[in-house]
Amino acid sequence: MVDLLQYIGDRVVAVILATTAAISGFVSVIQTTILPQEKTALVYETVVVPHAENPFFAGISSTPQTTSTTIPTSTANSSSIAAILPPETTTTVKIKIAPSVQKTSTTKIPVVATPAITSQWFLDNTKFSLKQRLGGGYKVIFSASSGAENLTWGASDASIGGSAMPLKFAFSFSCNPLLEVPPFDSFDQTPFFKVRVSYDCTMGFAATSGSDQRILSKNLPVETGPGQLVISPPSAMNTVLADETNDGGFVLKNEDAKPATVTNLTLDVSYTALNTQIGPLVLQILDPSTDVSLFKYHMENLAADTSLPYTHSATGIEVPLSFTLKPADRKLLPVRILGVHRMMISGVDPTVTVALRALAVDPSDIKPTLNTAQIRWSCVVPLTGYDPNATSGPFAAGDACR
Repeated sequence: MVDLLQYIGDRVVAVILATTAAISGFVSVIQTTILPQEKTALVYETVVVPHAENPFFAGISSTPQTTSTTIPTSTANSSSIAAILPPETTTTVKIKIAPSVQKTSTTKIPVVATPAITSQWFLDNTKFSLKQRLGGGYKVIFSASSGAENLTWGASDASIGGSAMPLKFAFSFSCNPLLEVPPFDSFDQTPFFKVRVSYDCTMGFAATSGSDQRILSKNLPVETGPGQLVISPPSAMNTVLADETNDGGFVLKNEDAKPATVTNLTLDVSYTALNTQIGPLVLQILDPSTDVSLFKYHMENLAADTSLPYTHSATGIEVPLSFTLKPADRKLLPVRILGVHRMMISGVDPTVTVALRALAVDPSDIKPTLNTAQIRWSCVVPLTGYDPNATSGPFAAGDACR
């Protein structure tokens, strides 16, 4: 009740002061705005703005004058009082409220607990995957994630541990039949699985320190899939383009346990700076075992390639053929270019390119792997005559057109 009476009294005083000021010509409008605050008193800020045109204010600063009145929140309310004077004398008195107090909030960030790393944890959380290796067979990759870090290791690793783990663990892995051992000169000496074989394996873990150093193990059956057919360029081949006949090829290796029959090839071909007006330009594929021609393709009528000068090309050439590779067999698929006649154009090197893009294999689960399966014959047009004693340039490098 006391607060209410105080509030009414303050409002009456404000109205009287505003009315008196208006009659005296001091002010023309009094505007009061009351906004509630949280858990604090309301603060009224009364600003009296002198009217610039009233002679009473001549020589008096126009800086607003401010007074404050505090009213408890229990009587907080909103009202507006306005006394309007003639339009030629307009002055405003405003009552402002101090800004409300801002609340602060706290956001809790959840803490993820790191699991206790034990031998049993490794048995429960270790995953394994098989990856085909170059040279045949599969190698196994183990992995486990503790939340703090991800661990990976191989079949020949004897211990496991990371920077976030307080303990190191001994690891063992064995299989029946035994894993294959790579040749002594192989870069990767990790034991590997054969293709299309069932293995009965066991993996085990044991902490290398602490009170519990028991070896815990479990059985791990492994079934390996088919091998692959790897295609790559021969280790040695003369790629300097000569007139008439140029020989090359692709090396195919069957890394599967079954015979692999190649039934189709897909090729892209192109040539640059060759004279095809003299005679036909022919691509020939030969049988790997007998050197008998399996396929011929005339290139002299290829469409011009607008992206390169003096160049003609074709893509997606299908080559139907059939030859078989025994398990673990390696063969050279001969490729021959006939009828080459180079054009000696300064700055343009005569070139023939044959790229193997795909091949079909029976059985179809043997996947081909193309490892830089492209042949490129070329030579450099010399800017000078032949010099057998040259120490630099195309004659010294042996790739000059001669």
